[in-house]
Amino acid sequence: MSGLWALLVLLAVAWLGGLVGPRNTSRGQGLASGAEWVALGFVVGPAVLGLVSREITGALAPLAGAGVAWLAAIVGLEHGAAGRKLAPARQLAAVLLVLPPFLLVAAAVAATLAWREGTAFLGGRDHLLLSLWVAAALAATSRSAMRWAVERQGARGPVAQLLGDLTFADDLAPVIVLSALSAHSAVGLVREPAGLVGAGVASLALGAVVGLGAALLVRLDARDDAIAATLLGTTLVVAGLATWLGLSLIASAYALGRTTAMASGSRERLASLADRLERPVLLPTLVVAGSLVDPLARPGLLPIAAAAIAALLAGKVVSSLALAAASPPLRRSALALGPALASPGPFAMCVGLVASLRSPGGTGGAVLACAAAAVVAGELLSPTALRRALGRAGALEARPPAGGAPAALPEAGP
Repeated sequence: MSGLWALLVLLAVAWLGGLVGPRNTSRGQGLASGAEWVALGFVVGPAVLGLVSREITGALAPLAGAGVAWLAAIVGLEHGAAGRKLAPARQLAAVLLVLPPFLLVAAAVAATLAWREGTAFLGGRDHLLLSLWVAAALAATSRSAMRWAVERQGARGPVAQLLGDLTFADDLAPVIVLSALSAHSAVGLVREPAGLVGAGVASLALGAVVGLGAALLVRLDARDDAIAATLLGTTLVVAGLATWLGLSLIASAYALGRTTAMASGSRERLASLADRLERPVLLPTLVVAGSLVDPLARPGLLPIAAAAIAALLAGKVVSSLALAAASPPLRRSALALGPALASPGPFAMCVGLVASLRSPGGTGGAVLACAAAAVVAGELLSPTALRRALGRAGALEARPPAGGAPAALPEAGP
């Protein structure tokens, strides 16, 4: 397949993404995590059928990087906007509940690397980077999980609202980690903790400064098409500057989205618009990310991915037990809730794709392969476990009528 044909296919996928938008997902079209699009890219890519060569996937990678920046900006726009502004306590809880899976995944990957290569635990900079990249990719829960529970299973009540709130606010901790991780390839960066912190702050500050300009433009012209053009233009500016400066693409774009939402005075409207603009970019980005997955990117990749997924499940169980201790209705479903929240979704593929672009093969390829494996495993485990957990918590009342409009997450107090 030539580069032109590959581009036309991606445009067709983007068009299809516009048809299979968020308002149609409740009718059974596609999977919440986008795993089928990752699988499609993997099958047609160099690792399986070879219909798309490595040269073509390499040429399309910068386009996918721009897609990642757009998706990260949308995540920032939607942060904490699960139908309403979240209370600070819930946003803090979301960040804290990400820590157990993050720490366990990082430790499991580091231990597996030490065992496979006969080195000390965290016996080198490469081991540390790979462990943290994989942990940052897998730790957060896909926000599509609860959205689909509402649309497909009729989830209702305070429990459904609580879980929905947490999935809309748990990306912040991985983004902060990523803001420093990407700094290891910055030109002239001193490899000291202060240098990494400085690069992380610079990544977030870049997005925040451009976000203030975007918010001003939104206030001046609040039409939907003008807002979309503003978001697209400022996202491309941030993506270009972050790449040029060697800063974190995801963190800068995320800060852009969040600052724009907070400073524009149109948070809910921007979140609603972002919801409509997400899928046409998401699907082709997932296809490109899937085509770049290489199971042989690093020796011993299979046990590394298996250890990461097992640690992710264990970490989510720990988080769910802590959550159940604070929310009595969840105590009967705490163990089932762990696997239910173990789907990292498209965010993991975006992190893996950025890692792969920064370090093709080796560390970057291993991060992308682990992210793809976790997305597929999460899609296999999460829907059934989530239905069971919500059922035990009494959050499944009645399914929405066939063909009807999906219900919004219900209002609940903080």
